[in-house]
Amino acid sequence: MGSSQTKERLELASKTKQLNLEDDDKDNYEKWGKILSKKVPDLRSLSFSGNKFSGVVPPTFLASLKNLKVLRMDRNQLTNADAVCLVPCLEVLSLCQNRLTGFAIGLPPQSTSPLIELHLSQNNLTSISSEIFKVTPKLKVLVLDNNKLMTLPDTLCSCSQLESISAADNVLTRLPEGPWEKCGELRHVDMSRNRLTAIPPTLLSSTKLYKLELTGNVPFTVDDLKGMGPDYEAFERRQRHVVNKGLQGGLVVKLN
Repeated sequence: MGSSQTKERLELASKTKQLNLEDDDKDNYEKWGKILSKKVPDLRSLSFSGNKFSGVVPPTFLASLKNLKVLRMDRNQLTNADAVCLVPCLEVLSLCQNRLTGFAIGLPPQSTSPLIELHLSQNNLTSISSEIFKVTPKLKVLVLDNNKLMTLPDTLCSCSQLESISAADNVLTRLPEGPWEKCGELRHVDMSRNRLTAIPPTLLSSTKLYKLELTGNVPFTVDDLKGMGPDYEAFERRQRHVVNKGLQGGLVVKLN
């Protein structure tokens, strides 16, 4: 992207509060931090996907963007992006296809994040900080597909607004035991192609779950689910209700 085209986009963003600078060769945190601060300090949506930002994202990079709600930095070479959550109004964060091996939210003590959606698929994640789910009370969507996760933190069950979890194509051997009752809004779980051999009973019985995807978790079968008795029956009743209402998703228990 030429300098004149970038200038035009910055001028447009000063009016729309949205800036798309995808698929370019941008890689200088200090330079772009200053440009954003000067040209579009009231930006609400920013995409730097498909650039060449690498290594650790410095806290100063987006510090001036107090109104930023959406940040997409997919397809870069980031190894640590914990500092981006210091942006005070950030609601949607997407960091897919980077080189992250872990993720945490570096907030001051007693602070919480307004984050609603967190997308971290196709990285090299081996762990997720348990603290994340203690400070994201508004989190609704969590996407962790195609990583190297063996477990998910038990604190995940404290996200009372969570509606969808996807962690397909990892190496998960277990799910948090709960209490899943706190995730009362949970509707969709995709744990396809992991190494699960069991599902916590309260995940089925104490949430609003109606779409459960478990393809590729050999030797786990639908008979194992049915063997959970009243917990599976509660899940099955919820599915029938969803089908009767004609909601998208329908009756879904995908296994092998």
